[in-house]
Amino acid sequence: MAAILEVTWEEVLFSIDNLLMEMEIQDNNSDLGFHEAALVLNRLEMAVSVLRAIVDMELDLDRNIGQVLGQLCGLLTDICQYWGAKVSQMRRRTVSLPDFGLREMNHAANPGRPPFVIEKEVLEDLRSASYTLTDIAKMLRISRWTLYSRVREYNLEHLS
Repeated sequence: MAAILEVTWEEVLFSIDNLLMEMEIQDNNSDLGFHEAALVLNRLEMAVSVLRAIVDMELDLDRNIGQVLGQLCGLLTDICQYWGAKVSQMRRRTVSLPDFGLREMNHAANPGRPPFVIEKEVLEDLRSASYTLTDIAKMLRISRWTLYSRVREYNLEHLS
C-alpha cells in the first residue's frame, strides 16, 4: 500500500524560498556554467508545475489564498522565462568544437599552401549557433577569405 506524502504549505513555501535564494546566488555567479543554470531552470520549472497543479486542483481555498498562489505562480513563470532565456543564451555560447589547435591540411600535388580542411557540418553548426562568419574565422584562426572559400566550396552561401 502506497504511503501518502503529506506536505504542509509551510514546507512548499519554504522550498520555493530556498530555490529563489539559490537562483539569486547563481544569477550573480560569474562562473555559472550551462549545466548548473539548466539544473536551476529544471528545478524552477518543477516548482511552477507543482504550484500550477495546486492552483488548478480547485481545493477549498480561501479566495485570497487562491489569488496569492496564482500570482506567485505567475511570478515564478516570469522568473522561469528569464532563466530559460539565460540558459538559451548560454547554450548558444557553449558549442562543442573540435580542437582547432591542430590544423588539418589537405596535402595535394598542387603548388602553393595546402588548403585548411573545415568540415561542412562544423560550419553549419557554428552558423546555426548564431556565430558570424567573421567570428568563425577568428575561432578557427583562419582568414575570412579562407572561410568564404569553404562556404562557396560547400554551396553554403545561404548561411552567409
